Amino acid sequence: MACVIAFTIYGCNNNPTETINQTSANASDFIIYQSDSLIIKQLAPILHKKGNVWAQNSFDGLLKVNLGGDTVVAQYLGKGHTIDNIVGYFAKDKALFGGCLIKEMNAGKGNLEDASVKDWSNTVEQLKLAFPEAIIVIPGHGNAGGRKLLDYTIDLFSEKTPNQ
Repeated sequence: MACVIAFTIYGCNNNPTETINQTSANASDFIIYQSDSLIIKQLAPILHKKGNVWAQNSFDGLLKVNLGGDTVVAQYLGKGHTIDNIVGYFAKDKALFGGCLIKEMNAGKGNLEDASVKDWSNTVEQLKLAFPEAIIVIPGHGNAGGRKLLDYTIDLFSEKTPNQ
């Protein structure tokens, strides 16, 4: 179920790119096709609340693209900074683009408005397992680094106390 299209039923003529009218629509007005994914069902009210629209193209968890003989991966591994974190991996360069899921060294937690703090560390653990060959790690903000950024982020959002 890789194709997801959502839109409001108020005056958009089935056009998923039209801006949502926050004054006349509510989350129950979304029509979602070809997805029984919990993540998609959770996104509809968030997108509506913020006045955003759905992307015209999507994928279901994992997308691999061959660009000039090089493999580029986009993957969803779980919740963290947002419930729909997508990371990118360029195999040839062993470069992992973590976006706001990954923090630069010595960074604070930052904006947690849409975050799932309890899931964040586990998602980064899954990221480490999915891309063990990654050498370069690029956070959403700040300086790039190595795999230590993954460990720093895991520790930052870990529920463990210093005595555990």
